[in-house]
Amino acid sequence: DKTFFFFAYEGIRQRQQVNLNSVVLSNQQRASVTDPVVGRLIEFVPRANFVDSSGISRFVGTTPANVELDQWSIDISHNLSPTDRLHGYYMIQRDDRNEPTLLGNTVPGFGDIRKNFKQVFTLNLTNVFNNQTVNEARFGFNRFSFVGSARAQLNPVSFQISDGINEPIGLPQINVAGGFNFGGPRQVPQGRGDTGFVVSDTLSHLSGMHSIKVGGEFRRFYANFFMTDVGAFNFASIAAFIQNNANSFAITLPNSSASII
Repeated sequence: DKTFFFFAYEGIRQRQQVNLNSVVLSNQQRASVTDPVVGRLIEFVPRANFVDSSGISRFVGTTPANVELDQWSIDISHNLSPTDRLHGYYMIQRDDRNEPTLLGNTVPGFGDIRKNFKQVFTLNLTNVFNNQTVNEARFGFNRFSFVGSARAQLNPVSFQISDGINEPIGLPQINVAGGFNFGGPRQVPQGRGDTGFVVSDTLSHLSGMHSIKVGGEFRRFYANFFMTDVGAFNFASIAAFIQNNANSFAITLPNSSASII
């Protein structure tokens, strides 16, 4: 009659597919490519498996968008004495998922992979001194961390792309107006970590018709963030892409990071 506990586990497994229907290069357009950079990049663009009523070559298919989530929690209450009670709670969650069409990707094999990790812990001590006076002390902790990375971790230099990146973190996002979008995604790898602590104490006292409550609370918060951008090329048309003639490029350099204490 002193200790009470509850344990729970929850799990999610989603094996799902996202539908894709994208304009792609026709076999004739593929054969017309002479630029060596574009010649390597088109290997990431699937071949057409459908021609619509307008005679436009398209790729129709699916790409995985799986989700895996696990969560454990435990709640324990223990009576130290007839007047003293200790209560604790802890929860931990892991969440992994793939976002295949992030930032408009229209072909398989790209998007990002996201890993989330969460923790929550609370501890509460209640002391009943008498019928009029109760003290409650609390401690709390929570933690959130996130890391996102490109599903296709490729080095742009290997494809003769000079965008300021020379490590296998992803190709630039390549957007072809009226056509397809692949590469990237931009602004990954990216991550953050937030940690918070709180300590408080409250003393409650009943005096006749009056209730008096005094106490204090201390909080501390830490945060960290990092991000690398692989950049983005924009092409005005499929013909411009075949000729390797981009009309704009944007990137954030150097790597970004920040901390808050």
